[in-house]
Amino acid sequence: MSEEMTISEEKAILKEEKEILEEERNMLEVLTKKIDELTKTMNEQKIRTEEKIREHPLSYVTGAFLGGLVAGFIIGKGRE
Repeated sequence: MSEEMTISEEKAILKEEKEILEEERNMLEVLTKKIDELTKTMNEQKIRTEEKIREHPLSYVTGAFLGGLVAGFIIGKGRE
């Protein structure tokens, strides 16, 4: 009788492990889909940003230069 309980306990444990694995597999699928969506969104945003920079390159270069000056000024003030 105790041998049968051991086998049934093992079956119960295996069933629980299978359920856990299935839940993890489902979660992995959901996360993979979300990562794919985010990657697609980021690529689309990158293309839009590149197009905007091509349309007004001088504005973006000037903005980056001024941003660098401001950052340098702030960093320089922190050293004093």
